[in-house]
Amino acid sequence: MKRHRSLIRAACFIALGIAAGVLAAASPAQADPPQEVALSYDNAAQVLTVSVTHKTLFSGLHYVKRIDIKKNGAPAGTFDFKSQPDKKTFSQSWPIEAKAGDTLTVTAECNLQGNTTATLVVGAPPK
Repeated sequence: MKRHRSLIRAACFIALGIAAGVLAAASPAQADPPQEVALSYDNAAQVLTVSVTHKTLFSGLHYVKRIDIKKNGAPAGTFDFKSQPDKKTFSQSWPIEAKAGDTLTVTAECNLQGNTTATLVVGAPPK
């Protein structure tokens, strides 16, 4: 009888270990990079607004961890996050000095997998 209980306990621990391993391995596979990064620039206020669409069920576990901004290829700002403010789309604005013709490139990076980049030429008509 004792041996039977020991075997059942061992089987339960093995099953739990396998289930935990499967869940841990599946997590990055379920992750995806941001679906869209949309940019707008207010010339008068010199403010860049970045809207990121990144669907997640658990915004504290799967989120946009970093937004990098470049102006004309040079770093203009890096902003780190520990969670995502919304489970689908969120926007942030930052003061970035730019003039007509400057190129602003923004990369939003998922904490689990991938990134998405968007580019805006200041003063150019929207596409």
